[in-house]
Amino acid sequence: MQSPHYHTNARILIVDDDRVNRHLIRALLATKGYRQIFEAADGIEALEMKKQHNPNLILLDLHMPHLSGFDVCRIIRRDHDHEDIPILVITQMDSTQDRAAAFEAGATDLITKPVHKDELLARVSIHLGHQFLTQDLMRYQKRVAHELRRAYDIQRSLLPSPHKIQAIHGRYGVMVDGYCHPSTELGGDMWHVSGLDGHRVLMSLVDFSGHGVHAALHTVWLQAYMGHNPMLPDDNPDVYLAKINNALKAYMPLGHFATMIVMVLDTQRHTLTYASAAHPQLIVWDADGRCTHIAESQSLPLGIVEDAVFEAVTVPLPDGGCFFAYSDGLLHPDLCETAFTEDALNSLAQSTEPAFFLDLIKAYLNVTRPNHVPDDNTFVFVSCRTEEAEPQTQAAAS
Repeated sequence: MQSPHYHTNARILIVDDDRVNRHLIRALLATKGYRQIFEAADGIEALEMKKQHNPNLILLDLHMPHLSGFDVCRIIRRDHDHEDIPILVITQMDSTQDRAAAFEAGATDLITKPVHKDELLARVSIHLGHQFLTQDLMRYQKRVAHELRRAYDIQRSLLPSPHKIQAIHGRYGVMVDGYCHPSTELGGDMWHVSGLDGHRVLMSLVDFSGHGVHAALHTVWLQAYMGHNPMLPDDNPDVYLAKINNALKAYMPLGHFATMIVMVLDTQRHTLTYASAAHPQLIVWDADGRCTHIAESQSLPLGIVEDAVFEAVTVPLPDGGCFFAYSDGLLHPDLCETAFTEDALNSLAQSTEPAFFLDLIKAYLNVTRPNHVPDDNTFVFVSCRTEEAEPQTQAAAS
């Protein structure tokens, strides 16, 4: 049964050069509670009334002086603001060809003369219901799109800002190049960089299971957790990863998990210490551009087992060395026809200079980004040039 909402709010325009027909249709509509009913005696007047009253539905006679119903249909359908308005043609035409011509002109439905009350009211109710529901859906879609855009902006604001990245470079001589692009409006990837003390830099990259809103909320939660529970100077990455794991195990619903890598770059000892929770490989180059270390995925993902144990690994990272961490979206087989595999990525790292390697990754992502990608994509590329460091305040780089 149709909601009264459609009866009380619907604006209906009746277009017919026969005054008796207009009054008859008005009377029939009034029996069902329609009150905002307007009349036009010809096509020209109908177009004026459309502009003035913005009807939700038009009942239109086809054969009228000055401007026929066929022409009225065509003109309305060319009007972007009213191209979807239901137009119910009232006609005596019996031939299939004539009926087809009405639909080609833009008619939504046909009502044959003489008009039968039950048929008229049923068709009006159906098309008005569809019209109002469509409008409600469009408003809902616009609101959701607006809210998703705001949520996207908020999530992006959690990523390291250019100012912070520049402060890290100034204080430690560390160049950081990060990329984060969700597969939908919101994603479950996030990366982080901050100063740990006077000579060490903390970096992390996390990839939560799933996509969209729930995965994005997990990244916001983790960012807040890390803000209130920062890594202590005496902690190693494996200890900090274990703390995060237990927090996520208590917070996340069953079936949700995350892969993560925590890395600490020591610019005095020229080392990189990392711990991984099932995260994809970490690639390291020395100062001469030789690939010296490729870390395999280790341990279970976060949030599955309480008190999970992670392993800290330390590798040399001389001045001029660099490393690359990434989420598994880069390896997704549906990303494009030439998607990377781990072996292909490792081979590329071992056969090219780091800067060229990074350029190739960026070019690859720029090609795939305009298309719908099946997974979030994130990477962090870091190069260490301590001679470029300048005295900075700890607050700027923290």
